[in-house]
Amino acid sequence: MLENYKNKNLTFTGGFGYVGSAILSRLRPSLNNLNVVSRNHNNPFGVNVLFTDSLSDEELWDKIVEQSDVVFHLAGNTSLKWAEEHERDSLDLAILPIQRFRDSCIRKNKFPRFIFASTVTVYGSDYQGAISEEKKPQPESIYDLHKFFSEEYLRYCSKSAGFESIILRLSNVYGPSHIKAGSASRGILNQVTANLMDGKQVSVYGDGEYLRDYIYIEDVVDAFLMAGSKSFNRNSEIYNICSGTSITLKKAFTIAQSILKNHSTIQEVPWPENSYKIDKRNFEGDNRKFSEDFNWNPKFNIEEGIAQMVRNFKGLENE
Repeated sequence: MLENYKNKNLTFTGGFGYVGSAILSRLRPSLNNLNVVSRNHNNPFGVNVLFTDSLSDEELWDKIVEQSDVVFHLAGNTSLKWAEEHERDSLDLAILPIQRFRDSCIRKNKFPRFIFASTVTVYGSDYQGAISEEKKPQPESIYDLHKFFSEEYLRYCSKSAGFESIILRLSNVYGPSHIKAGSASRGILNQVTANLMDGKQVSVYGDGEYLRDYIYIEDVVDAFLMAGSKSFNRNSEIYNICSGTSITLKKAFTIAQSILKNHSTIQEVPWPENSYKIDKRNFEGDNRKFSEDFNWNPKFNIEEGIAQMVRNFKGLENE
């Protein structure tokens, strides 16, 4: 797969975030044609960095378009609470980078492929069997509404301006990366596993019987790289990136316990008063569309993924 990138310049917004750093970890040993857009001056991968305080900067997007064949747009707010408290800023952060990209493409007459990281929570919490991309999104939070706005605006811009875009709706991503998830409400399975390793008490909200579709970080990296490299003859497409199976939160925590041989009790605690309806969702995704179009299948089931994560956390990933 990396051979397809040898002669392409890649740019990552949010490249030093949780998913972005996992992708860079895969690419950096083999490729030098990597650019990251960041406000963080710490550069753990030794790549070319475009420093910026604003993803709405027109000159920034001119540079990105000029030097890119594929743009992976991973940057963005990951906090539901922040989106709710800063509704206008959240909307600007969702829409303006896409607008700037489109306008720069037209100005420069250059049209890189645009890979956009979205989320399966745009579907809402109405769980009725495995959810495919045919299900109409029903956002239940400002955060998810703005993600959906981004998707629709990107599809419009792709078709009107003539660049290719692929939207990847991610389910619950877990597994090791150089950078932790940006919001404390993300990466729960990682946090629970780390706490169990440290012998800490683990809690679950309610009875823990909420279904999630967990997807291991390395399978997500594969999906992004396939989306960016394979020939694509459509302006825009949406895909679920998920395992295709569901498991309850409590069961996932129990699997981590079993792997770690930790016998502490998982404590059930009441939901906080400020919890969101989407937090109490049930979800199982249908990944067949991406599997058929890109010949992709998850390599890790939940047991294998947690075991691999534990080995990584212990520094034994190469044993």
